Amino acid sequence: DALKEVLNVEEASELLGISVDSINYYVQNNLIPHKKIGKHTRFSKAFQLKWIEEDREDIMQNFRKRR
Repeated sequence: DALKEVLNVEEASELLGISVDSINYYVQNNLIPHKKIGKHTRFSKAFQLKWIEEDREDIMQNFRKRR
C-alpha cells in the first residue's frame, strides 16, 4: 500500500532496495532510523526516504541525540 506510513523490516527492505539481512544489520548497529515496539522493528516511510535523499550523517546525528 503506497499510503502506508509505518513499515516493517520487509517493507523497509523493499522501499530502500536492500536485503532484509542488510536492514537487520543496520538496525543491530543503530545505523538506520528505526523504532523498536516490543520485539518488532518499525520504520517511518517518510524518514527512510529522507534518510536516503539527504546527508545520512547529519540525519543519524539527530536520530542518536533523540534516543
